Amino acid sequence: MKKPRRKLNRGGKSLIYLLVIAVTLYLDFLILREFRADVRLQRGIAALHRKDWEGAIWECRKALALKPSYADAHYKLAFIYYARREWDKAISEYEKVLALDKNFVDIHYNLGTVYSARGDFGQAIECFKKSSELYPFYANAYHNLANAYYDKGDWEGAIVSYKKTIELRFNNPHAHLYLGLSYFQKKEWERALYALDSAASLDPSLERQVREANEYMLEIVPDNVVLYTRLGAKYIDRKIAERRIKAMWDEALTIYQERLKLDPHNLKAHLNLGIAYKNKGMWPEAEEEYEKVVEIDPRNVSAHNGLGAIYLQRRWWRKAVREFEKSLEIDPRNEEANWSLDLLRYHFPKIDEEMRGRRMSEMWEEAITIYRDCLRFEPHNLKAHLNLAFALKKGGRWWEAIEEYEKVVEIDPNNLQAHNSLGSIYMQNRWWEQALAEFGKALRIDPQNREAYGKERLIEYGNRTPLDRRKLLSSLKREF
Repeated sequence: MKKPRRKLNRGGKSLIYLLVIAVTLYLDFLILREFRADVRLQRGIAALHRKDWEGAIWECRKALALKPSYADAHYKLAFIYYARREWDKAISEYEKVLALDKNFVDIHYNLGTVYSARGDFGQAIECFKKSSELYPFYANAYHNLANAYYDKGDWEGAIVSYKKTIELRFNNPHAHLYLGLSYFQKKEWERALYALDSAASLDPSLERQVREANEYMLEIVPDNVVLYTRLGAKYIDRKIAERRIKAMWDEALTIYQERLKLDPHNLKAHLNLGIAYKNKGMWPEAEEEYEKVVEIDPRNVSAHNGLGAIYLQRRWWRKAVREFEKSLEIDPRNEEANWSLDLLRYHFPKIDEEMRGRRMSEMWEEAITIYRDCLRFEPHNLKAHLNLAFALKKGGRWWEAIEEYEKVVEIDPNNLQAHNSLGSIYMQNRWWEQALAEFGKALRIDPQNREAYGKERLIEYGNRTPLDRRKLLSSLKREF
């Protein structure tokens, strides 16, 4: 016998209804709190735009009372306290955001900015380091890290970070300026000169600061020939400077010429004589001396840099690029060559394109060597023949490419890629009949081959009258 169902009495049903209503109201309340918090924050942002700091703080605090884990409200409060120079409060708010998300890159960066403003450079360095670790391409993080090192007096750390900033964003003139000043503090005068010159060339408004640094260098080391030559004529009475420079380099020329009479193969004497000629503006003589150095020691970086500098002065841009590239092949970290090439790329984009083209050409030559070696061991390797032919074609070595593609066709007469490539080479060299023959073979293998069909029609287009060309062109547009 079935037991009768137990029915809820009215009191039980009422209790369930009340519970459902209570849960619904609670959820609505939570959603409403979120909405009210958003409204408060928007009011705070509006007050911030009006520069009503007190009103903005009040609204952000109200938003946090409704939603304590509201990261955006903490972020805005921190920004307001930073603007009001209330460093401790700004730090406290940023740390609350980090408690919610430890990997928030901008917060680590902003914390570093606050610590720097407060003069706590050790903490600032840690924050900027963390920011750059989380996002390695953040140029501003490296720049501010370098500034913190500079303000702390850690010149080595500053140099490393300014170099990284320049690597990520070369056209940052302040990074070049303070890199130069960091070298200045370490008494590395020539490196300081290169960096300061880069800063002035990128931003002429920095000329005054560069001038002051250069004048101070001249006061400290007035007998340094290189510094005096590069800066004396600029910043001291020109006639006095020119007389002193001329006397210095004339004396240097006499000394090194006498030395070379006794020892004609003395590398250092040739190098220094080249420097003396270069600084006197005697370019052909300087070039000759640097070339003698390269004959004795082909891996002499100073000689290649000297030749590059002469070619720059004579506006032989491509020759200059080649010499600086040779320097970097020997010493990839060489600063003079790196800076000179970066300046050339920045001011002459076409040269940068040529450099890329030359690197591509070297890459194809290397590929050709590899595939030829492969074919010595496996003469019938179809893929090696195809890849070698492709590399030869890219390198502009048409006859050799044709020969390789023909070998592919001997191994595999139905190789579509070989017929198409042969047709393309013939077409580029205006050998129309051979091109048509190859595209015809490709179409017999694959009637749907669009490359062969399109190029075949283009050859026909070139051989027709202007009226027929227009008709064929309109049909090609419809087909493709």
